[in-house]
Amino acid sequence: MRRLASLAALLLVAIAAAAPPDAAKALEDARAKAKREGKNVLVVFHASWCGWCKRFDKMLEDPKLKPAYEKSFVVLHLDVLENGDKKALEIIKGHYATKKEFTTASIKATASYKDDKQSQRVSADIR
Repeated sequence: MRRLASLAALLLVAIAAAAPPDAAKALEDARAKAKREGKNVLVVFHASWCGWCKRFDKMLEDPKLKPAYEKSFVVLHLDVLENGDKKALEIIKGHYATKKEFTTASIKATASYKDDKQSQRVSADIR
């Protein structure tokens, strides 16, 4: 019995250690870091089904853009829980909402993903 209790306790510790960090705590930490560094927080949401989220991540890693983002933002990546009813997430003509927009007092940038010039547009807005 003692062995079973020890095994159960070990299992609970393992599950807790594997759990993703709390989004509120992650945001609080990102805000604190941004304040210390004089930056803004850019929250990037992910979902396994979101192709545009993956493209946005690649854009953030673009060598032409990355220095501008790192200079201006603390980037926080958050995973979105899966929703079995994807119809609830759709917009006109069955397309998912993909526009990313963020605004601060000094910066406004929009990535609409309509063409290959997105790096130049976003980079120009951020600088």
